[in-house]
Amino acid sequence: MRRLLALTAIAALGLLRPPAAGAQGVAPDSAATLAAAAPAPAFRGVPPPRADLSAGLPPARDQGWTDSCVSWAVTYYAASFALRARSGAGERPTALSPGFSYGLVAGDPNCRTATRISATLELLRTVGALPIAEFAFDGGWCGRRPTDAERARAASFRIGGWGIVNGRETAAVKGQIAAGRPVIFAMSVGEALRRHRGAGTFTTVERGERTTGHAMLAVGYDDERRAFRIVNSWGAGWGDGGFAWIAYAVWEAQVGPAFVIE
Repeated sequence: MRRLLALTAIAALGLLRPPAAGAQGVAPDSAATLAAAAPAPAFRGVPPPRADLSAGLPPARDQGWTDSCVSWAVTYYAASFALRARSGAGERPTALSPGFSYGLVAGDPNCRTATRISATLELLRTVGALPIAEFAFDGGWCGRRPTDAERARAASFRIGGWGIVNGRETAAVKGQIAAGRPVIFAMSVGEALRRHRGAGTFTTVERGERTTGHAMLAVGYDDERRAFRIVNSWGAGWGDGGFAWIAYAVWEAQVGPAFVIE
């Protein structure tokens, strides 16, 4: 009943939009937060010409019309990858729930509040998260909160820590990926990225009033292609099965601070 009432209220305000719209939802981290963040461990040596960490990810999924991209990039993709790397269990990681982290960080049952990457990382470090099989993501109702028992179990899935990377330095980002740490980042996106399909490299720099901030995860790179491999939360029908190549030139023009889970 609560969900039905919430959907009715949202529809009355004209806020519903279809999943194909490609929602965003990243709020910028403050200068103070960025200054206080610990730097990620530096990669020692020269990164190889290519790397790909995508095999350690859960399947690409769709955030729908919600503004929950940060929790998808940080919790569902990056933290699930880190959990698998830590445990070494199975061909696919235990997929952690973006609904768990989004509900606690955003506190918005209507799923329309942007969140900060650092706040979500801190939640994962101090509280943890539950597997998505136990705490399902519901794009029509983000009002579920974990019980005391669920919070206690979530502590089993806490991350050890996180660090910051200078996203403007392509070599530094490549070094993190080469070291086995996918890179969480945000950039402005518009219609060109939303319409992107296929295995070609995305080469459009999008700026201006018609763009919005969006968080994603870099999971690979290829120097011959001169592009980073990223995974998005717009479903497997977007890009190349939910993934895409973003040109180094686009990355350098649009990505600032980036983050990794240690």
